[in-house]
Amino acid sequence: MSNILLALTMLTSLIGGVSNNNTSMKNNMKPKASIGSGSQTLRLINVEDYIYEQESDEDEVDLVIQFENYAKELGYTNCKVEYNTTDTPESMFNMVKLSPDGYDLICPSDYMIQKLIVNDMLEPMHIDEDHMPNYIGKASKTIKGRLDKISAVNGKTNETCYLKDYAVGYMWGTLGILFDPEYGGRDFDTSVTDMIDWSVLWNPDYKGISSIKDSVRDTYAIGLLHALNDDFEENGETQEGFETLMNKHLDGTYSDEVYNEKFSELFNRCDNVTLEKVRKSLSKLKGNVFGMEVDSGKEDIVTGKIGINFAWSGDAVYSMDQAEEEKELELYYSIPQTGSNIWMDAWCMPKSSRRSEAQKELAELFLDFLSTPEITAQNMEYTGYTPFTAGNDILDLTREWYDYRYDEETETFEDVQYTEEEMNELGLQKVDLSYFFDGTLEDEYASDPNASIFYSDCYLPFTYEDENGEEVENISVGRQFFCQFPDETTINRCAVMRDFGPQNEAVLKMWEKFKSDSLPVWAIILFATEGAAIVGALAYFIISKRMKLSLRKKRKLAENQ
Repeated sequence: MSNILLALTMLTSLIGGVSNNNTSMKNNMKPKASIGSGSQTLRLINVEDYIYEQESDEDEVDLVIQFENYAKELGYTNCKVEYNTTDTPESMFNMVKLSPDGYDLICPSDYMIQKLIVNDMLEPMHIDEDHMPNYIGKASKTIKGRLDKISAVNGKTNETCYLKDYAVGYMWGTLGILFDPEYGGRDFDTSVTDMIDWSVLWNPDYKGISSIKDSVRDTYAIGLLHALNDDFEENGETQEGFETLMNKHLDGTYSDEVYNEKFSELFNRCDNVTLEKVRKSLSKLKGNVFGMEVDSGKEDIVTGKIGINFAWSGDAVYSMDQAEEEKELELYYSIPQTGSNIWMDAWCMPKSSRRSEAQKELAELFLDFLSTPEITAQNMEYTGYTPFTAGNDILDLTREWYDYRYDEETETFEDVQYTEEEMNELGLQKVDLSYFFDGTLEDEYASDPNASIFYSDCYLPFTYEDENGEEVENISVGRQFFCQFPDETTINRCAVMRDFGPQNEAVLKMWEKFKSDSLPVWAIILFATEGAAIVGALAYFIISKRMKLSLRKKRKLAENQ
């Protein structure tokens, strides 16, 4: 990857890896207790390739080293970070269970944080303005609000606990369908109507060209969305399926709040009757897919091995960038109209009998450091995922990547508003991301009512014809910008999937049975071989800022010709 140019401009000259421009952050983040002179080690677990790391001698040093130097300036003279990685939240859970005093901070997904609370394995943190001013002030109010409302019942104390006291948001995204509209000679105009519906994965017209996740929760989600799409009978009454909920939301019968509440309730069903419906749904799916994967799908769709990939939004961005750069091929990402999963990864603190007050302060300092917009921008550019943190630096980076008004040659932004006529002429769409940025911006951005407005040529660029031949505005299929920052309407039709709770064992039994006969032998061998060859080698960070800039230049040149 090329030098992290944006991060260097934002983090200018560093003393020992800490920017001189972080004065305000230092003033807000002074230790609250006696630090002492002893060695203080912060032990972390994260998933692989999920934090900024140095790639050349000219690049900024690893983010954890930046923090060590920053903490030392605040008085933690013997601060050391032990940074460990693993592959899944489940592995993270097992590591903590086997070594209950071994780690100070871990970064699992929302459902796993619930499971940790249920098992009485987490310690509440000081997630307030005194201890974490950057997180409180700069995290997106909408996304943080979603995380904060998630609850779990502590199995030891029987107390209802909310994630707002245990979890500091890190990254978030969606699950969707990544697809190649030109795969096998198919024309996009005739397939978009299929791609806006989860049933496309079951559609025999696409037999053998799609891959799904080797992940119980993710694949359970699509099985559920398919199995409960239509209304169904339960206890002698008709229950609304996902399609009915969608239609009542679209016609105004259900408000955003009511719709999301009903959608979340349906999306989190895992009773025995529902499990059987999902099992039957997945059994039908198994004969229609090419295979299951964890990491190889984002590459397979670029090389043409598959035409459809059930994908996480960050991986979808990776594939789109790579396909454009290497194949001059445009891939698309759909969050189907009936809804999907919004997932959230967050940092939390395992219980420990050995952790000192100073170590806890150091851990909380680290989390607030991660939530500093200029630091978050490094992580966003390196990983390709969307952070909880908003603020000026994230706004600038998003403008640089996606707003038509940013000029790559001069590295300047022209703050103008386009009329409808001008947008039509330039092929632009007006995107309002105020739900994400409002309340986090400073200086001139805070007083600008249009600061969160973007003009883009790669958001939701398509309309399609419905079954009656009528042209319908597309709300589901988009490009990189849409993947990273879905609009508020899309957020409202997505829900967090909670931990399965008492049904975990039943779900896992269903999943193991599905996996045992889900794939032909040749597909299992092929995916296993490819997975072993590319794990770790295809991390998102190989997609550089230079690639993104060159792609936007190509689009603008094409428009001006």
